[in-house]
Amino acid sequence: ILGDEKYAQNSGASVKSPLAEAKYLCLHAAEITFKRPGSGAPLTVQAPRDRTFAAQVARIRKKLSNSD
Repeated sequence: ILGDEKYAQNSGASVKSPLAEAKYLCLHAAEITFKRPGSGAPLTVQAPRDRTFAAQVARIRKKLSNSD
């Protein structure tokens, strides 16, 4: 979860790391599959990243690549 200060502390990542600097909490599932009630047939839903989420990921990747 981008921007999560509470659990970032337990992940070994520094709260000051780019991963904790996200302006908003962001969670995204690119794809999720459910079983249809009754038939049990799979139903897969796909979603592109939200623009805000994608922009935060781009900023974080840039900061991480510049930190080497």
